[in-house]
Amino acid sequence: MYDFLETIKQQVCSGIDPQRAVRNAIAELSNQLDYRVRGGIPIQAALSGIAIHPRLASLIAKEIVTYGRTVSEAMTVIFSGGPIEGIPTAECLARHLPPDREPTQEEYDEAYAACSKIQIQK
Repeated sequence: MYDFLETIKQQVCSGIDPQRAVRNAIAELSNQLDYRVRGGIPIQAALSGIAIHPRLASLIAKEIVTYGRTVSEAMTVIFSGGPIEGIPTAECLARHLPPDREPTQEEYDEAYAACSKIQIQK
């Protein structure tokens, strides 16, 4: 099962900057969902097979079902609109992580917790 937030964590902890890690995770999530939806799986079922924050799943489904967007279009709309409750932005993570070295998993978890607290609801 694809895990959106774990993908970001693994990439950041391996030295990839948070902005790139988030972009990579968004692209992979989009690919995973697009593959499932194009294969005939309804969006709700496709989302249930991917480990993502419930708020993000709800926003994706709304964009696809209500507005008829493709998966890629939905992801662009969602992630260009500002922070999502419970999902830290790359900028916030970067501010809370050591700038001169790869963070430990504990440092990432602390940054994630700090950034998740200050997010606003869409």
